[in-house]
Amino acid sequence: MAIYRNIQMAFWTDIKVVDDFTPEDKFFYLYLLTNPHTNLCGAYEISVKQMADETGYSRDTVEKLLKRFAEVHKVAYYSQDTKELLVLNWHKYNWTASEKFRKPLLKEINSVKNDNFKGYLLDLFSGTDTVSIPYGYGSDTTVTVTDTVTVSPVDIDSNIINNNCSSAANAPSVAVADELNGRNLVQDNDEPHEQQQIAPENNGADDAGLQYSQKMERQKVKQEAAQLFEKLWGQYPCKRGKAKVSDSAKIKLLKTGADQMQRALSRYLSDLKRESWRKPQNGSTFFTSGYIDYLDSNYAPAPEQPRSRAAGTKFNNFQQRDMDIDSMERQLLSNAM
Repeated sequence: MAIYRNIQMAFWTDIKVVDDFTPEDKFFYLYLLTNPHTNLCGAYEISVKQMADETGYSRDTVEKLLKRFAEVHKVAYYSQDTKELLVLNWHKYNWTASEKFRKPLLKEINSVKNDNFKGYLLDLFSGTDTVSIPYGYGSDTTVTVTDTVTVSPVDIDSNIINNNCSSAANAPSVAVADELNGRNLVQDNDEPHEQQQIAPENNGADDAGLQYSQKMERQKVKQEAAQLFEKLWGQYPCKRGKAKVSDSAKIKLLKTGADQMQRALSRYLSDLKRESWRKPQNGSTFFTSGYIDYLDSNYAPAPEQPRSRAAGTKFNNFQQRDMDIDSMERQLLSNAM
């Protein structure tokens, strides 16, 4: 079975590619779209080492490119945990509403290990209209789907999200020829090739992409907030109520800033040391609201209190007399003589 990928010439004149892509970006993006690990769904399993070996780049360069594609170009995401890559616009040019295509497609989507990638693809899958596609052979004919994909222009704008895909074991592959006015499914059989017209894409895919990008950003913020909270919690003396500190409270700590939170905690611990009679608040109380009084804009150091004389007791509640010790000593010596 022939295995190849077709790239439209319009890729090289796409405004986003021309204006924003470096030569390395262009090469790496073409690699992500055409490498032998690609599959039907656009989320496939691949390691950084494999990408480095197959492109000739170093591991460090590949990691920087993946980060750039996710954060700058927003066209692909990579999961270090599951070693999977999602190419965001893959579904636009490579998916079809054909039932014979959707069945193996769903199988591959369900095999994706990364829950976020899988959820995104399932949302796209459920939003794809199911239409009846006429075939030149009976429904009981065995179809071998060629592993050929035509890649359209990058089509990157503010709504684009990166496509990261995970490959399913022994999953079939697809040939989709993208035309400017629609998408065609090319199927390989003993009979001549037949092109099927695919319904034009709907704008819901872009909306789903935006939602996925926003979801990934929220998860990143949540993770950073949790890391800061763990660091501060480790320094706090009264470790009570940790589970009561909500995610929103942790995000507020992150928005306040790690440096300022460290200063606020240091001020509070200094006050506790200086005023030894005080007991520290429960950790849940301090990290929910107690730290606010110790922020840069709110904190005012307590004035130093003068040391007071001991309160009167039965041992010192009498009138003290001022004594001239030297005069008394001379007087005693004179009496002795």
